[in-house]
Amino acid sequence: MTSMFNSILTTVQGYFSRSFWFASFLPVALVAAVHLIVTSLAYPGRFAIKDWVTESLSQTASLTMVAFFGLIVFAYTVSPFTQMVRDLLDGSALPDWLHDLLRMDRETEWRAYAGKLESIKLMRNSFEQMENEKIDAIHTAADSGNALAPPSAGRKDLIDDAVSKLNALSGLWPNVDKAQTAIDSMIEALKKNATDLPDGHAEKANSVALEKAKAELIFKIQAVRLEAEYRFRRLTSRGHRIDLLPTSVGDARRNVERYSEDVYGVDFDYLWTRIQLVMPEREGAFMQGLGDAQSQVNFAALTFVLALSIPLVWLPLLALEGNAPWLFLAIGLLSPPVLYFLYNLVVQSQLVFGEMVRAAIDMYHIDALTKVMRQPKPATLQAERALWEGLKLASQPLNTASVYYEHPKA
Repeated sequence: MTSMFNSILTTVQGYFSRSFWFASFLPVALVAAVHLIVTSLAYPGRFAIKDWVTESLSQTASLTMVAFFGLIVFAYTVSPFTQMVRDLLDGSALPDWLHDLLRMDRETEWRAYAGKLESIKLMRNSFEQMENEKIDAIHTAADSGNALAPPSAGRKDLIDDAVSKLNALSGLWPNVDKAQTAIDSMIEALKKNATDLPDGHAEKANSVALEKAKAELIFKIQAVRLEAEYRFRRLTSRGHRIDLLPTSVGDARRNVERYSEDVYGVDFDYLWTRIQLVMPEREGAFMQGLGDAQSQVNFAALTFVLALSIPLVWLPLLALEGNAPWLFLAIGLLSPPVLYFLYNLVVQSQLVFGEMVRAAIDMYHIDALTKVMRQPKPATLQAERALWEGLKLASQPLNTASVYYEHPKA
């Protein structure tokens, strides 16, 4: 039976693409297997997997072939709806009332995000100013203290005060006002005490403690500024206010769509359609990677939607019949984390696919402009943006703008 099944599988594989097997057939097969297992557990007297396996070889082979071809037919039937599923998950195909409701619900999330971003921006700017201005002031104060005649580090009270305020700056995210106070105290202590007293001097210990505190404060200022810069970039990379869509999948999709608008000044849908005309056939590592990334998105989206059928079908059915309460609890408890994982798999797959699309835009945007739209090859990015803007204006209804073409030489 195994050799016969492999022979049939090899034959059938030739009629479908690699994308079909991974992005359409595999989700259907996985979810169907789960339904089969649940059916066996819910109705052990009517259907049991072990009985099916132990049946005669010919009957098992026949049932396996029927099930296999049934899954292929079902997968082939639902594969055209994959794009619709993705559009529903990113919010673009949702009805207006639900789209607006979900988006309004995320306003609270956005306000918290905007508030956090503003706080981090203030922290970054404050410590950037400290790094640019106050560190020089600290070194100048140290030079003044070292120029005292006779050399001395006798103002231990100022040293202790500076060290105390430095110690109050705990963690990587100290208070700005406390940091400014610590800097002022350090400058005052440095002006009145030398940090380079020779060995054997009576106040050498005070001098060493002050020099160590000075170095720690400078390091703290630089470290906080770098931390603030990191947090600021991490937050701003998540998108802009205009990108706030109803779902996280929509945010991930919009993240790549904005790339062509921000960099080349052209609408993503307008550009991407034309880029596909100049992209080579699916050959080479890059095109294979792009196809695999798109298949991963389709796989994740279809698996998520089909997995919804498990709790939607079995929870009401088991609740009505009440013959397997443990199975009802198992499905009820496992469904939320599994669906959460699958939804985040869609988000992450969309982000990975988006990075591949960005690379494709960078590789083929000039070809789309010159070979498809017959525009002259721009010498600068600004010139390219102007060309795309002219094409955009010319495509609008009742527009009389002139577009000049550059045809290839015969």
